[in-house]
Amino acid sequence: MTRIENRLRDALADEAETHAVDVLRLRGELSDRLERRRSRRGRVLPGVAAAVLLVGGVVVGAQLLPDDGDAPVLAGPDSVADTFSCPETRSVDLSGAQDEFLPDLTRRTPAEVAKEYDAPRWQFVEDGDTARLLLGNADGTLGSVTRYERRDGDWQMVGSQACANGTPAAPTSDALRLGVHEFDPWPAEGGLEVGNPRAEPVLVDDRPVYDHSGLADRHRSIYVAPCGPHVCLAVGEPTSVVLPRFRTFSGRDAGVLGTTCSFFTPDDMVGRRAPYTLVVAWDALGRTTDLTVAASGDTHQGVSFTDPSWGPQQVWVALVPTPSSGVKMLSRLHDADGLVDQSYEPVTCD
Repeated sequence: MTRIENRLRDALADEAETHAVDVLRLRGELSDRLERRRSRRGRVLPGVAAAVLLVGGVVVGAQLLPDDGDAPVLAGPDSVADTFSCPETRSVDLSGAQDEFLPDLTRRTPAEVAKEYDAPRWQFVEDGDTARLLLGNADGTLGSVTRYERRDGDWQMVGSQACANGTPAAPTSDALRLGVHEFDPWPAEGGLEVGNPRAEPVLVDDRPVYDHSGLADRHRSIYVAPCGPHVCLAVGEPTSVVLPRFRTFSGRDAGVLGTTCSFFTPDDMVGRRAPYTLVVAWDALGRTTDLTVAASGDTHQGVSFTDPSWGPQQVWVALVPTPSSGVKMLSRLHDADGLVDQSYEPVTCD
């Protein structure tokens, strides 16, 4: 450091000593401004420069708001969206009947709750005797919001909403599309091996899995392949897999084999009703052209899967929102000449 820099540093330090700075008041005013901006625009403004005030040896972090109210939004490191972007949310049971997600603040801080559920981002917003804890994904999307009321000096949970592995509101939603959604699929090996070394597994679906906290930091894959006298599925991730199997027909070339509610692994569905049903059909000669499933007034199209290692065989899979208990689904498999097989049966995924 040069002599001029030393003199400048000493002069700045002397000048700072002549000013009394109310850090708590400044922080409160800044928080009020941020909250007013959030309320007015529904998001955190920025273009925001981070400032560090050194006062009496205490470092205080702050955000400086730009004067231009139309400046583009740049989320801060702890920013969480105020609204959900996931296809569906659910109300969290806070009665104690489940313990997969209970963001209780009794003898715990919001930071401790966020750490317990591995939330990459979180915000705790107080408003008098009410408060909200928002848990967010790494990209700032909202996973869950829990509301609290102050009672006898403690924050008590009064309600919570979280993203869910639920049925989309509309049958045309992208959530009903079998395929890749956002993540790179897990490889078909290890726990996801289907079990027939001569038939290459084919990917059916990969998508995010919402934890009970509403955070989507994982994904699961589904693979299918013929395996001897069965059609086999592998559903899950390398460390948690279920393996549904369907026996093919003896003396018949094609038909609807059945249904499974194993669209997610059982661990991910504790306390939840399975939102989807998979309908599986099989064709030994590769002649079928269509699988349709009618349930609850809607009709859903199946998708054909095959691979050169399977020979002519193909497997049809349709993804259907699970109908209400007792409601039957009509599944029909066609070829160029018409109806090959049909199944009319209730599905129970409770």
